Formats: sequence, structure tokens, C-alpha cells
Amino acid sequence: MLDASGDVLLEQKVSTAPKAMRDVFGSMPRCRIALETGTHSPWVSRLLSELGHEVMVAHTRSVRLSGKRTVQTSGLPSFDECIGDLPLI
Repeated sequence: MLDASGDVLLEQKVSTAPKAMRDVFGSMPRCRIALETGTHSPWVSRLLSELGHEVMVAHTRSVRLSGKRTVQTSGLPSFDECIGDLPLI
């Protein structure tokens, strides 16, 4: 979770299972959530929307990157670096 200036307030791993997602995101206040496109993004975005969150699904190649860099084994920028205007798909 990031604040308005992009500073990390909370970082947590969540199992990609409906119950785990409901447990974590159902207890959070309404917020804007950005997801990478992927196998689970359609049902995860629907579930998070049902819980009252604003959900944006973005293709990482289309997202403007910040100047920050975190260590990634894939050689690609992390999704945490993707801030600003996220294209909706």
C-alpha cells in the first residue's frame, strides 16, 4: 500500500485464492488497487471491485516508470515502479 506521495505504507504477500484475497482486502478501507495483467487479473479485479475497491489492471509495458529501482531477478522493472497514469484495459 502506498500513500499519496508514493511511499510504502504496507507490503504484504497474499495467496492468490479467493478466501485469502477476501480476508486481506475485505478488511481494508476502500482504496485504489493496481494489478498487472496476468492469468488471475480478471477474477481478482472483479473480486476486489465487489469488495468496494477501485481496481485498475495495467499492462506493465504500457505504464510510465518512476525513477526508483528495486532489485528484480527477472531483469524487468518491478510493478512497484509503475506509478502515475495507469492505462485501463
